[in-house]
Amino acid sequence: MSDIQLHHIFNHLAPIGVMTGFIVLMAGLILKKPHVRLTAAWIILIAGLTALPANKTGEMAEETSENIAGVSHDAIHEHEEAAELALQLTLVSAVLALAFIIGEKKFPQWKNAIMWIMMAATLSAVITLTIASHQGGLIRHPELSGQANPSAPGSTQEEEEHDD
Repeated sequence: MSDIQLHHIFNHLAPIGVMTGFIVLMAGLILKKPHVRLTAAWIILIAGLTALPANKTGEMAEETSENIAGVSHDAIHEHEEAAELALQLTLVSAVLALAFIIGEKKFPQWKNAIMWIMMAATLSAVITLTIASHQGGLIRHPELSGQANPSAPGSTQEEEEHDD
């Protein structure tokens, strides 16, 4: 399995897992179910930890990707910058989830405060992971940027040339 394939495997786990944990946490709040909130914390913790191998494999994939024709170094750099912030916020969310899990039993007076801070950090992580994921997609899929590729078949420039 190549470095790029490994990166693609790991880089899907954190965004989907952290988002799932956030949704479960919101459900636990709405339903007022402590066990659902605890489940959410475990999901956020485990998903947050998957950001570490995603980051490590991303560094390896960068080396390989820079040598592929048509891959933009600028797109890789933008993804890398977005991923650094996403990694930091995801790890903060994971640490807060661990604090919530421990605080649930050991420090019940702090669990609500930790939960609200965890929720804010997790929402921030979801947003930055989404941005980093989008930037990563632009590396091989520039059409996602919404900018037309003038040399693409069916583009306006090609149609104008055929009209002449």
